[in-house]
Amino acid sequence: KQISFIQYWENREAIFRERSLHYGSPLFNYTVLKNIPIDPAMLEEAELTKDIKEQYKQFFYNFLQTNPSLSDDKLVKEYLNFCNLRLPVLKAKIKVYKDALSEMDSLTMILKREFRFK
Repeated sequence: KQISFIQYWENREAIFRERSLHYGSPLFNYTVLKNIPIDPAMLEEAELTKDIKEQYKQFFYNFLQTNPSLSDDKLVKEYLNFCNLRLPVLKAKIKVYKDALSEMDSLTMILKREFRFK
């Protein structure tokens, strides 16, 4: 049941990915965006390396060099509206994954107890 929920939200997300390209392509160079490195803010201090910080700086430089057409107010508004519509789908998808992981963890504990696994 959990996996079917995951598949449902993955299918919904696929539709949003296609629309993302439709709205975002005129604004951003997706060749550059496909190479987004890990955001250093998401890493623990011990995981931060000089290479990661440098990759992130280089990405920002490359992104700005593409000169995104953010001056087109109508296009920016359409893209932001699209992003606002996508956020609830992403939140629902995350919740479903968390629920599925919780169910898996619970089932694993039951199986370990019943079959005396360590």
